[in-house]
Amino acid sequence: MGQKPLLDLLLSRDWTLIKSFREKFIQQLRQYYYIGGMPEAVLLFSDRNDFREVRAIQKRILSAYEQDFSKHAPNEIVPRIRILAYVPPCPISDRKNGW
Repeated sequence: MGQKPLLDLLLSRDWTLIKSFREKFIQQLRQYYYIGGMPEAVLLFSDRNDFREVRAIQKRILSAYEQDFSKHAPNEIVPRIRILAYVPPCPISDRKNGW
Protein backbone atom coordinates (compact mmCIF):
# COMPACT_ATOMS: atom_id res chain seq x y z
CA MET A 1 0.00 0.00 0.00
CA GLY A 2 1.83 3.01 -1.27
CA GLN A 3 5.19 1.26 -1.27
CA LYS A 4 5.90 1.00 -5.00
CA PRO A 5 9.54 2.12 -4.59
CA LEU A 6 10.16 -0.80 -2.22
CA LEU A 7 8.53 -3.19 -4.68
CA ASP A 8 10.66 -1.82 -7.51
CA LEU A 9 13.74 -2.27 -5.36
CA LEU A 10 12.87 -5.92 -4.71
CA LEU A 11 12.25 -6.51 -8.38
CA SER A 12 15.65 -5.00 -9.22
CA ARG A 13 17.38 -7.72 -7.16
CA ASP A 14 20.01 -5.24 -6.03
CA TRP A 15 20.70 -7.20 -2.83
CA THR A 16 23.18 -4.69 -1.44
CA LEU A 17 20.66 -1.87 -1.66
CA ILE A 18 17.82 -4.14 -0.48
CA LYS A 19 19.82 -4.99 2.66
CA SER A 20 20.11 -1.31 3.48
CA PHE A 21 16.30 -1.15 3.66
CA ARG A 22 16.07 -4.26 5.86
CA GLU A 23 14.22 -2.54 8.73
CA LYS A 24 11.69 -0.98 6.36
CA PHE A 25 10.97 -4.39 4.79
CA ILE A 26 10.60 -5.97 8.24
CA GLN A 27 8.19 -3.21 9.25
CA GLN A 28 6.12 -3.81 6.10
CA LEU A 29 6.08 -7.56 6.71
CA ARG A 30 4.88 -7.09 10.29
CA GLN A 31 2.16 -4.75 9.07
CA TYR A 32 1.12 -7.37 6.51
CA TYR A 33 0.99 -10.06 9.21
CA TYR A 34 -1.12 -7.85 11.48
CA ILE A 35 -3.61 -6.69 8.88
CA GLY A 36 -3.92 -10.10 7.25
CA GLY A 37 -5.86 -10.85 4.12
CA MET A 38 -9.39 -9.83 5.08
CA PRO A 39 -10.38 -7.51 2.20
CA GLU A 40 -12.47 -5.21 4.38
CA ALA A 41 -9.61 -4.74 6.86
CA VAL A 42 -7.07 -4.16 4.08
CA LEU A 43 -9.31 -1.58 2.42
CA LEU A 44 -9.89 0.27 5.68
CA PHE A 45 -6.18 0.30 6.49
CA SER A 46 -5.31 1.58 3.02
CA ASP A 47 -7.82 4.42 3.50
CA ARG A 48 -7.23 5.35 7.15
CA ASN A 49 -3.98 3.69 8.28
CA ASP A 50 -5.65 2.87 11.62
CA PHE A 51 -4.62 -0.37 13.32
CA ARG A 52 -7.37 -0.11 15.98
CA GLU A 53 -10.09 0.03 13.36
CA VAL A 54 -8.48 -2.91 11.55
CA ARG A 55 -8.57 -4.95 14.77
CA ALA A 56 -12.24 -4.04 15.32
CA ILE A 57 -13.11 -5.25 11.81
CA GLN A 58 -11.12 -8.47 12.32
CA LYS A 59 -12.93 -9.15 15.60
CA ARG A 60 -16.31 -8.49 14.00
CA ILE A 61 -15.56 -10.87 11.10
CA LEU A 62 -14.27 -13.60 13.45
CA SER A 63 -17.36 -13.20 15.62
CA ALA A 64 -19.57 -13.68 12.56
CA TYR A 65 -17.61 -16.86 11.69
CA GLU A 66 -18.11 -18.13 15.21
CA GLN A 67 -21.85 -17.50 15.02
CA ASP A 68 -21.94 -19.50 11.78
CA PHE A 69 -20.59 -22.60 13.58
CA SER A 70 -23.95 -23.14 15.26
CA LYS A 71 -25.77 -22.81 11.93
CA HIS A 72 -23.84 -25.67 10.34
CA ALA A 73 -23.01 -28.07 13.17
CA PRO A 74 -24.96 -29.91 15.86
CA ASN A 75 -25.17 -27.91 19.10
CA GLU A 76 -23.28 -30.52 21.11
CA ILE A 77 -20.07 -30.12 19.08
CA VAL A 78 -20.12 -26.34 18.60
CA PRO A 79 -18.01 -25.72 21.75
CA ARG A 80 -15.32 -28.08 20.42
CA ILE A 81 -15.37 -26.35 17.04
CA ARG A 82 -14.90 -22.98 18.77
CA ILE A 83 -11.88 -24.33 20.63
CA LEU A 84 -10.35 -25.70 17.43
CA ALA A 85 -10.97 -22.46 15.59
CA TYR A 86 -8.64 -20.61 17.96
CA VAL A 87 -5.89 -23.19 18.44
CA PRO A 88 -2.84 -22.31 16.38
CA PRO A 89 -1.87 -25.00 13.91
CA CYS A 90 1.22 -27.05 14.58
CA PRO A 91 3.31 -29.02 12.10
CA ILE A 92 2.28 -32.63 11.71
CA SER A 93 5.78 -33.70 12.76
CA ASP A 94 5.15 -32.13 16.19
CA ARG A 95 2.11 -34.29 16.86
CA LYS A 96 2.73 -37.12 19.25
CA ASN A 97 -0.06 -39.37 18.10
CA GLY A 98 1.86 -40.77 15.10
CA TRP A 99 0.16 -39.26 12.10
